[in-house]
Amino acid sequence: MTAALFLSSACNDECDNHYKDKGINSNQTLLETIKADADLSEFYQLVEACGVSDSLLNASRVYTVWAPVNDAIDYDSLMGEIEKGRRDEVLVRFVEAHMTNYMHAANGVKEVNPILLLNKKVVSFVGSGDEYTFNNIPLLMEYSNQRVRNGILHKIGGSVEYKMNVWEYLATDERIDSLSNFLYSFNLRTFNEGASIQGPTVNGAVTYLDSVFNTSNIWFSTNGSRETAGFGDISNEDSLYTMFAITNDVWNKMVPVINEYFNFYRDTTNAYLYDSIQYTTARKRLCNYLVFSDKEQKFVETPGHIMANYRYYATNFTTKKNEVRLTFPETKLMEGVIESREMSNGTVHVTDKFSYNPLDLWVDTIKIEGETYGDWLKYNSLNTAVSASLVSNANRHDSISGEISGDLYMNVAPLGDNFASLTYVVPNTLSSGKYKIAVVVVPPAITDKKADVTASKPTKMRIQMETRNADGRVLKFYDTDNGSKKNNGLQNDPTRVDTVYLYNTALDKTNKGKVELREADEFAFNFCEYGLDAKDTKTTITLTNDCKRVRDYDSWEANLRIDCILLIPVTDEEETENTENED
Repeated sequence: MTAALFLSSACNDECDNHYKDKGINSNQTLLETIKADADLSEFYQLVEACGVSDSLLNASRVYTVWAPVNDAIDYDSLMGEIEKGRRDEVLVRFVEAHMTNYMHAANGVKEVNPILLLNKKVVSFVGSGDEYTFNNIPLLMEYSNQRVRNGILHKIGGSVEYKMNVWEYLATDERIDSLSNFLYSFNLRTFNEGASIQGPTVNGAVTYLDSVFNTSNIWFSTNGSRETAGFGDISNEDSLYTMFAITNDVWNKMVPVINEYFNFYRDTTNAYLYDSIQYTTARKRLCNYLVFSDKEQKFVETPGHIMANYRYYATNFTTKKNEVRLTFPETKLMEGVIESREMSNGTVHVTDKFSYNPLDLWVDTIKIEGETYGDWLKYNSLNTAVSASLVSNANRHDSISGEISGDLYMNVAPLGDNFASLTYVVPNTLSSGKYKIAVVVVPPAITDKKADVTASKPTKMRIQMETRNADGRVLKFYDTDNGSKKNNGLQNDPTRVDTVYLYNTALDKTNKGKVELREADEFAFNFCEYGLDAKDTKTTITLTNDCKRVRDYDSWEANLRIDCILLIPVTDEEETENTENED
């Protein structure tokens, strides 16, 4: 149910048209009526102390007030909070907790009647005959239904207990203030002129009787890219959320770990910029998957798993967009929970364990589509021609197995008696962990339904990669064990869509010295290039069809057909297995 529904349900028979005065039984305003009532003197003094008496209860807008009598108010405590400088908190948590827009009379039968209060909380106002309750607090009927010039006044024998939502709670628990301080740092407060009540013009300047400000935060939106999407509006009272709030100990332990993955190359011109990117990106990765929305769980297919509210759209540097959603085993997330708190819009689990796998949260398989465009693809048009080719059910050979990403691949053809070659700029590499690098090659008979697949010729390739070494210089990998440019190349299986892995020693072309790797088919990058533009990214992969017309066409396929390039993170299990095999 949305706020709009709450407002529409409020406008029933007794509220008339909003912001209009009908059937007024008194010439007094709400403020004047409350001030004159000795039983409401403490409520009146708190309204005055909050500095909103004129802008609210004396304004031309129409309100309903459920005013607690003196005996129902913890006056000394609330006034003490105001004296400590927490006036705005008392306004929201007490004064606005007893007020709403429009007129709500205690008459007729009210079985389901949610009321959206001025503090955005939702309470019930139900009853019939001579018995009505407001948030389960009985109305003092003899003194209720007082129609005044700008609304209706009810008197109640209790006070509404303020219940924080998930977002509000984060700012109150010292155990999780590292998390909350980071999230709250994205708050943006803007003046809402349209919702504010304009007052007189003073010395040529417009004044406002009621100034309305809106607070926004990028975390409240779930739309956008990996960096711009958030985990949902956990301040919204109209939805139910579950949040796993990590303690300061977990935060302080995990931030240095994630920082290692986002270590950018820094020089004198960009050090401050990349320090800032590392700071924000690493911490955002820690927060992305902490929130779960109840309404999203209907999409979960794996038993015992829950789907995080954070999602983003991956583009793979083509025109394609793929929504990325992740689920996690609920029992594992609950392992570290030390306390659970029920909020007005869900539950907060305070946890002292980070129960996520880095490969889920911030280490992704990097996928570069063969048909990549723009600055991310480079080739010499004098010796190489490229074109994107479509594979469909109508033209695909029935006996060729293997999936083609998006049913598109890049056809790379040599011009003249040359090697066909093209270079892809590799985005988003991280500086910790290792990757396996592979090229998915499409066979020549893929769109020739009548071809004899067994007679197809393989493609012979050279695969080269450049990236920075520890000193920031260019490090070059080749595709043969001795690092020589004169090699037999890597071959694919021409009977299927084949994945060919890059494996080799590394050669530092700046000093011609070999760089030893623990595993030849696993590559670790010294620097992160996450989120950089193509012009600032130094990691590239060059694919060359090692086949010349005169010399090789009888044995090898002339064209390269590239579905995609993959940089696949190596899991902890794989690294453990490799170490054991070495022993």
